Amino acid sequence: MSHSIRVVFVLLPLALVAAGCGSSSDPTLPTTPSPTVVTETFAGTVTINGAVTNPFIVGAPSTVTATLTAVSVGDNPATDVPLGMSLGTWNGEYCSIVLANDAAIQGKFIVGVAQTAGSFCLRMFDNGTLTTATSYQVTVTHQ
Repeated sequence: MSHSIRVVFVLLPLALVAAGCGSSSDPTLPTTPSPTVVTETFAGTVTINGAVTNPFIVGAPSTVTATLTAVSVGDNPATDVPLGMSLGTWNGEYCSIVLANDAAIQGKFIVGVAQTAGSFCLRMFDNGTLTTATSYQVTVTHQ
């Protein structure tokens, strides 16, 4: 066999192997979707010795933050009037309190962690200091 034919027989298999290797890019891995943050706003009026329970659903384990965004007596802002504010679990009938701030004023917040998806609740209540009905607004964020 001539020298050039031997070179072809040796180089041809190497060329075929190299051609079969394809591109050198890494495989694309699936991406995890970004969690969707849910914001709910609850508003109501707490009467003297009264309470209001607001149930909500958390769709995935996440941090739950409840912020008292507004307090008013009649039409007047009452930023220094304390209300009781708590977070708990909801069974469809009762709010079982887990975290509480017995003297929350406007701007205060409670932060908890929902270990699982499920039914939770925000409870606003008279902590014994109200002299008239008091309105509130609370923003709750979670997943």
